[in-house]
Amino acid sequence: MKTTWDQSETFSTEIFFCIDDGTVWDTLDNEVPLLYNIMCSGLILEAELIIDFRSVGYNDPGSMYGGPDNLGYPPEGDDERTLEDAYLTTKKGKVKLPLPLQSQLFDFYKDRIDDMEIEPDDDYRW
Repeated sequence: MKTTWDQSETFSTEIFFCIDDGTVWDTLDNEVPLLYNIMCSGLILEAELIIDFRSVGYNDPGSMYGGPDNLGYPPEGDDERTLEDAYLTTKKGKVKLPLPLQSQLFDFYKDRIDDMEIEPDDDYRW
């Protein structure tokens, strides 16, 4: 049964500013220099980075049976993920990030975002 989807998803990670050496780290042990200026200028020591993205795709598990003249077909699928928004949440509220920085962060975390399992909404299954 072929499944399709077009839905919004969210990736998030905690971000910490280390005062001792002036670096910015996430909970995945990545140094995130892209956020240095934002964290320093607002004196933000701790925040959550939220990256909202859209996933559009399909999955067809294939078929092992197609009758005596047709041996079925292999599984196939596609999943395109695009940035919708990226921002920080802090104790003081939401910190909007400039669009170029949003794109850079989306690219920085692209492997993690691509590894996220998407569970299609029931509205998009057929």
